[in-house]
Order: sequence, then structure tokens, then C-alpha cells
Amino acid sequence: MHIVGLGAVSALGHGIDTLRELYNLAPMLPGKFAQEGALSDTVFYQGLLTEEQARSAWYLANEAITEALGKTKAEFNNIALIIATGAGDTKALEITKCAQYERYNLAQKLATEHGLKGLYLTVSNACSSSGYALPIAQKLLAQGHDAVVVCGVEAKSDSSQMAFKAMMALDDHSCRPFQASRNGTVLGAGAAALVLTHHTHVKHYAYIQKTTLNCDGYHVTAPNPEGKTLAKCLDHLMTEYTVSPCDVGLFLPHATGTQLNDGIEHALLKRVFPDTFTPDKTVCLKQWIGHTGGASAAFSYLSAALHLSGRFQVAKTNLARCALVNSTAFGGHNCMSFMTVNKEAS
Repeated sequence: MHIVGLGAVSALGHGIDTLRELYNLAPMLPGKFAQEGALSDTVFYQGLLTEEQARSAWYLANEAITEALGKTKAEFNNIALIIATGAGDTKALEITKCAQYERYNLAQKLATEHGLKGLYLTVSNACSSSGYALPIAQKLLAQGHDAVVVCGVEAKSDSSQMAFKAMMALDDHSCRPFQASRNGTVLGAGAAALVLTHHTHVKHYAYIQKTTLNCDGYHVTAPNPEGKTLAKCLDHLMTEYTVSPCDVGLFLPHATGTQLNDGIEHALLKRVFPDTFTPDKTVCLKQWIGHTGGASAAFSYLSAALHLSGRFQVAKTNLARCALVNSTAFGGHNCMSFMTVNKEAS
């Protein structure tokens, strides 16, 4: 699938240009959670987003989709929409007076807002939602849609913050992926949108060659500590798409900053890519924008597309023609994708 449109809103601000040269950014000072009481001692990467913006899935998704479609919208007639999210529009869910029908129609409202004539639906598979949306987008294109907008979005909510706190999965200072001092993740709000198509008449950023999915079902929230199912996901991807480890010049791991996730992921990638899984080729987004839940994979695809296209660097390496993106989720859901500069690179 060709990526022909990109849009983003995160703690760094509005627009894809805010992700420029992520590796050069100084660690962001996390904003204190605004609510008093049980959550007052936790942090949240809100950055340049206002409290109202961060809490509105509608606002975040709408801004990202608007940027992603841009002038590209005029090139297609039948555009489908997939909203990928872990918790959905929790602002509406947490308002008890909100009518039930208003709580679950985010995809419909956004499709109507942008005049999209294709199918609209929601994929909710925790933190791998955006990754799991890709095979669905592939099927929608095969069924006749001209293009598919995949928008990963996660808003700020008391519910999500409390859930992660109850699991003792939050770091009380910052997200530090792969560091020995890591002590958990920090949540963030944001949305990342991709416009995908099989058509070649529109200039593209990058090409998604192959995506593989699996699930170990080991635990409701924890992955298999041996990482066997995640390894099978990667092995299957490399078998289906013939690639040499030295060809992969950019890594975007899930990298939540938790002891278990980072340990498993790091061990696997170092085993498969012993000489190439290095800091200068690795971008750990959550240290900059927080863990954006169902939007996290979409942010990785977006960042990889920007780097591969030469739009600007998101890692110190400037020779990447192939990228590996990994996302995992509660319930043992795994998703890995290979991306290249163009289709012919396969």
C-alpha cells in the first residue's frame, strides 16, 4: 500500500513538521495531570495541547485527517475511513449525561465531516489498533475503494490513566525506553493519520510491503515473558518478505519503557539484527510524545514514512530504504510491518 497522505497532532504540536528530527529533541518536561485526587501524582505528556484538545478524540482525529487528506482528497472518489483506538472517545464516555448514541459514533461523524463516501469503521485492539487496521485497509482497497484513511487516535482520560496506574505501569517522571533505569510508561494524547492507496498516480511517501499479526493470549495485560509469539511474528514477516537484516536501516519498536516489554523486544531485535539494531537507527517515539495507545503504531508508520521519503530525518541514520515497525498490545497482540521507499524495493 502506498502512503500518499500524512497528518499528526501530538504533545509536540500540530502537523507532521513538529516531528522533525525527533532524535535531536531534548527530553520533554511532562505536564502534571490536571485532576486533583487519586491521579494528581501521575504525569501526562500533554505538551503543546490544551486540556480541552487533549481530551477530545474528535478534535485530535479531525485535525490529523484534515492534514492527511489535504490536496490528495481530490484525487479519489471512494475513500474509506478506519478509526483505530484503544479507548475511543473517552471524554464522551466519562460524561454520564452524554446520550449513548453519541459515545460510539466517532468514525461516522468524521466520515461525514470530511465527505468520505466509502465504508467507515472502528478497530479497537488496545495499543496495536493502528497496526491491526492495516490488513483491513488492504481488504477495503481490494474490494474497490480508491483510498483508505487510517487514523489512530487516543485522547486523555481519567479511565486510561487510572487503569495504567492500577497496573503499576506508569513512570512517575518520564518514559525511558530501553534504559536500565526505565520504570514504566507515560501516557500521551494524539492522533496520526495515513492515506493509503494502490494507485500510483499520486506522489507517495513510502510503501507498506507486508504486515503480520499474531496473538499469544498469554495474559490479559502482560506479554509472554519468553517472547516466543512475538518472535514468530517477526520470523513470519521475514519469511513472507525476503529481506536481509542489513537491509533494515530504521527501527521503530513499540518501546513502552516498561521492564517486560522493552526487555523482550530488545532481546528479539538484537538476536535477529545483531549488527544493525543500534541507537542511531532506532526511534522510540514514546519518550517524546508519550504512549498514545491505539495511535502509537500509526505514529510509527507516519515517522517511518517521513524518514524513508527523505522529507526529513527522524533518526541519525540517513541511509534507510527499509524500516521495521513493531507494535504490541494487551492480550498478547503483536503486529510487525516492513516499509520501503517504494514498491519496487521489494
